[in-house]
Amino acid sequence: MSQASCQLTSGYSIPCRDSVGGIKAFYILSGSVTSIAEASEGLISGISGSGTFFKIEQQKENGSLTETVNADLSAGSVFYQDDAEIVIQKLQASIRNQVAVLSKNTSLKVVAETQNGLDSGDGYSGRFFYIGRYNGCALSAGTGTTGAAFADSSGYNITLTAMEPKPIFEIESSDGTLLSALNGITVS
Repeated sequence: MSQASCQLTSGYSIPCRDSVGGIKAFYILSGSVTSIAEASEGLISGISGSGTFFKIEQQKENGSLTETVNADLSAGSVFYQDDAEIVIQKLQASIRNQVAVLSKNTSLKVVAETQNGLDSGDGYSGRFFYIGRYNGCALSAGTGTTGAAFADSSGYNITLTAMEPKPIFEIESSDGTLLSALNGITVS
């Protein structure tokens, strides 16, 4: 790789304070992706395939998505670790069974819908980020807990982790929904 391809192409100015943290929902694909169209570098305009993205809603200030850049100067390597922290309320058999299925899968395709989005006029929609594009995600940690006090959480906390050669990709949505970027894949 030439040094020219490693040069910055733009700067960054501090924007207005209109950003918020958190995750609205995660979507986990039960199916397959056959092709991905990119609108520009880092921005996906369409995902084609089959199956269903199952939506896992998150309470405010619960779920999160963290991307960690792992670089080793002496080895000349860099990769991106994406951790989707999913909180599922209620400790019950039906959720336990879904967590067991997730723990067996080593190539999950996951989308995170953030709280930090756009006002579409019809409501506030989040931004969508595709996790595990190249290598998929796998369940890397999880706990099921009853809590101790009445006000404690009772349910599951799971982490889905991807290790990728590129940073996460944003998905372009024409109407503020994930479905508008999908072809042949449904959302439930």
